[in-house]
Amino acid sequence: PSVFAEVTANTTVGSAWETLSFDLTAFGGFSTANTYDRVIVFPNFGTGGADNFYYFDNIAIAGVTTAPAIPVDFESGIIDYGIFSFGASDFGPIPADIITNPDQSGINMSPKVLEVVKSSGAQVWAGAGFALAGPINFSSSTTMSVKVWTPSSGTPILLKIEDSTSPPDANGNPSVFAEVTASTTVGSAWETLNFDLTNFGAFNPANTYDRVIVFPNFGTGGSGNSYYFDDIQLTN
Repeated sequence: PSVFAEVTANTTVGSAWETLSFDLTAFGGFSTANTYDRVIVFPNFGTGGADNFYYFDNIAIAGVTTAPAIPVDFESGIIDYGIFSFGASDFGPIPADIITNPDQSGINMSPKVLEVVKSSGAQVWAGAGFALAGPINFSSSTTMSVKVWTPSSGTPILLKIEDSTSPPDANGNPSVFAEVTASTTVGSAWETLNFDLTNFGAFNPANTYDRVIVFPNFGTGGSGNSYYFDDIQLTN
């Protein structure tokens, strides 16, 4: 192709991983208006082959982040998931972050998951969530599924979606929302829970729901247990 851009960078270590940056503006013919749709790497460029191996990973646009969109699997290294939490004993945030999957087994072998720790003394309504890049499109389904890991069976999980731009209610939360509860049927193992949003009377698929929140062991105060979530998506 006659439209391209290329930049060279040299490694500074051997037999170890490092991150190289390539400033495309250093190439005179580069234009952000072009439709670049192919990436090629040339290892040890300019030198003939000698049966050496070279490894590449995590090719990304540095410094560019965006919010997630459904489906959410917590695997991207460049998406800003912006995890927030609330409901600690002092009404501050509870521990919540994306971590390495502590139980890669069964239906969930993925490397990364969302951990929510319902710390000791946390409020019965403690939870965590994240904003989406845009509203959820319910044209294909009005049921959401989530892979969940809880320490015991019979644990109620409340899934809530909100329109973050709607007027606040008396508690300061968005007044346009939908929430549905489902309970786990196994303990210390992954399972998929389905949340049929039509079970919530005020649910309207035309609303601009752009925030997702999970409430682990909803209705019970915290005792320091960890709960894990993954693969939040629409399902039939």
